[in-house]
Amino acid sequence: GVEGVVSEKRQGDASGRLRRRYKGLSADDYRKSVERTITSGVPGAAYSDLKTSDAHDEIEWSAKFASPRFAQIPQAQLMIFRAGVLRMVDLPRFSEKSRKLPVVMDADALLETATVKIPEGFKVDELPDSFKLDSPYGRVEAAWKHEGNQVTFTRTLALNSLTVPAAEYPALKKF
Repeated sequence: GVEGVVSEKRQGDASGRLRRRYKGLSADDYRKSVERTITSGVPGAAYSDLKTSDAHDEIEWSAKFASPRFAQIPQAQLMIFRAGVLRMVDLPRFSEKSRKLPVVMDADALLETATVKIPEGFKVDELPDSFKLDSPYGRVEAAWKHEGNQVTFTRTLALNSLTVPAAEYPALKKF
């Protein structure tokens, strides 16, 4: 199994959807929506210590989670898990092969930090390389850090508000 802490922080215009979910749902429905967010990325997860702070221009939630099924253990002393805990369901999907009309993109931003406690008897053998991508459409960064018995994954995504001509759609899909 695995346990950790996950948080989602939205700022500025990008905080609207998360704030509407926080303020617009009953407390029970809000907790269920957070649970769905966590379990969509961490199969079989149970969560605790849900905390949400809503400041003027920023909203953030965090929760502890634990799951006996988060990682794959294909052999003794080898554990493989997906770094990103949150499924970014609010982001646009570019699944069409081509476009005839431009794509109108709203600004959006996401900062995800997931700290995963490595179970006793396991050690970190390798981590993916950090990366950063800047483009006219936005910016993506991801980094992994190992300290003690924890691995922390940080992902930042910032989408620019713009209208992308249909001719640039293949480049947008690659982003």
